[in-house]
Amino acid sequence: MIDISPKTLGERLELALAESKLSQAQASAVTGVPQATISHLIRNKARTYKNSRALADGLKINHDWLVYGRGGILNHDTYYIPIIHDYFRLRLYLSEKFLEKRTHFIVTEQNYGKCMFATVLDTSLLICSEKEESEYIYRNSELLLWTESNKVITNNHSQWIGIFLIHEKRSYNITPNFLIRE
Repeated sequence: MIDISPKTLGERLELALAESKLSQAQASAVTGVPQATISHLIRNKARTYKNSRALADGLKINHDWLVYGRGGILNHDTYYIPIIHDYFRLRLYLSEKFLEKRTHFIVTEQNYGKCMFATVLDTSLLICSEKEESEYIYRNSELLLWTESNKVITNNHSQWIGIFLIHEKRSYNITPNFLIRE
């Protein structure tokens, strides 16, 4: 039986394989780590492994959880995305990574790319990022056009300046305090 609170890398690896219903041979195939090594880590309840990153990446699990027992098994990373309300502060953030101390953040496990930020438009919170040229050209979803005087959602892909990719749109029945501009 598997301990529900594994204490070692080997125990957590055994739990990860059980949860994902993978055999050691299958785990070896997706991670590139020899099956004998995986077996050794589990059998000896190994505390460390020099190639733990390959295991975590191949199994698509959280490296910190596998090695240290921190976080959840699947949440690889946590991203703190600043909520930016006005154009001037957005420009400062994008050019100098400057944020005021009073800046609020939302947390996500999704990495949406370069310079992620969130902003409020009407009653929605938009999670956006700078566009990457390759993604921008082929993308068929909504875009945020944000200038000094205007913030609108558009599908116009011909514009280049002031356009940001919208990755997620969150709506709230009751507006949380952190969305209200101070």
